Amino acid sequence: MLSFFCSEEGNQAHAKHVFGFTRTYNEKIRKREARLTAKLAGFSSLKKEGNTEFKHRIKNIP
Repeated sequence: MLSFFCSEEGNQAHAKHVFGFTRTYNEKIRKREARLTAKLAGFSSLKKEGNTEFKHRIKNIP
């Protein structure tokens, strides 16, 4: 097992695994950032408009 990770094939396999994980992780971060940005934009627009729904939500926060 140890010799596998010291070989060229082992290094390539490990690099592919790390790259795949990093790419997947970065995609998840981008999606969450986009969703958070959209939520914040919606929240601030409700606040700026003085929407009664926004005021109702604030009063009913547990």
